[in-house]
Amino acid sequence: MTTHDGASAADRPEGASSPKSAEGMPKIGSEEQPKTSSPKLRIWWSNMTILSKAIVGLATIIAAVPIIYNVLSKETTRVLSPAEADARILNSLNAGELFSAFQHSLGVSPKVNLWGGSRQMRYPGGSVSISDYLFVLHTVYVEAFVGSNDTVDAYTVTARTHDMPQGIKILGRLYSLGKMTLADAPLGGIASVVAVCGAHIAAYYEISYATVGPAQTVAVGLTESGSIPNSNFHWALLPCSYPATDSLPISPGSSQSNGMATLWSGLVERIPTKTYLANSLSLRRRMYVNAITVTAPGYPVAPQMISLNPMSVAPYAPNG
Repeated sequence: MTTHDGASAADRPEGASSPKSAEGMPKIGSEEQPKTSSPKLRIWWSNMTILSKAIVGLATIIAAVPIIYNVLSKETTRVLSPAEADARILNSLNAGELFSAFQHSLGVSPKVNLWGGSRQMRYPGGSVSISDYLFVLHTVYVEAFVGSNDTVDAYTVTARTHDMPQGIKILGRLYSLGKMTLADAPLGGIASVVAVCGAHIAAYYEISYATVGPAQTVAVGLTESGSIPNSNFHWALLPCSYPATDSLPISPGSSQSNGMATLWSGLVERIPTKTYLANSLSLRRRMYVNAITVTAPGYPVAPQMISLNPMSVAPYAPNG
């Protein structure tokens, strides 16, 4: 018999096998593909009971929960603005607490003792030795008035930048720097007003009545020492220009300047009359609060507390 290669079966050496056809030849340079396990998985899944399938599905969901939570957490986490971060810090402060705790809440050290030491401040009920420490946060100045017992007898928050903290909680009420006007401030009544338009200070403050129980006082104001929320604001709008406060009666409990009149000249607490409040309402609705003072129980507001002096904060101004 003649083969395809032209050789007969008789001519082929004994024991030699017939050559494989092209279809049967192994492919050179390639490997056989591994058999897939999909059929086995399908058979395994089809043989499972409904309960077993439910358990597997539940385990898969549980395993995916941490991954989904992490993804959602990353998407919803928002970086606080400097003003929002400062608002959280301010909401942790308390007048009357130890100075060490007050400083810990602020998270920074004081920049300076503004008075260079302690000063005697006289109140209607006596006098106390107080030191004045200035802290500088991103958007506000915080001035702490510390007594000889190492407690914060009062503190003042003054806006430092145009971006100002909102929702500051003080004695159960919310105050927002740069958004709230003097007319809208939740003082619960105005016991006295303080106004000055001097060579070194331009400021106007309204002081609340003391709270029931442990007497605490809040003062809100607009001071040239702080940032002004409205760039079009003119200091001629101050009620110390019109209507004048000089004609108002001096408050019987008005604290004295105690020898520091050069820095706080003209800051005298006066009792507002109904006529004064009515005539000044339109102005007070256009004056945004940029400073807040709160006292510890038993301490009234003093002139030294309600307005930083511009010369004192100039070295720490944002562009200074």
